[in-house]
Amino acid sequence: MTQLILNVNDTDLSIIEPLLNRLKIAYATKEGQKKQLVENNTSFLKELNQLAEKITISSFGDPVEWQKEVRQDRQLAFREE
Repeated sequence: MTQLILNVNDTDLSIIEPLLNRLKIAYATKEGQKKQLVENNTSFLKELNQLAEKITISSFGDPVEWQKEVRQDRQLAFREE
């Protein structure tokens, strides 16, 4: 006997289930794991949204000023000053 594990969403499951029944293939769903995964994703999204609210464009400073500080003029090859 071969065991195959598929991770599908509810829409796909509703399409696959009639086929499994018609072919008389035994299957089982793990609703508990699915529920926990949804709760973890919801928690993660809440934390991500809270972090996004704290970030503003002004927190990064002036990009032109940063570029002037970081970039340095250098001698180009085959050019004399």
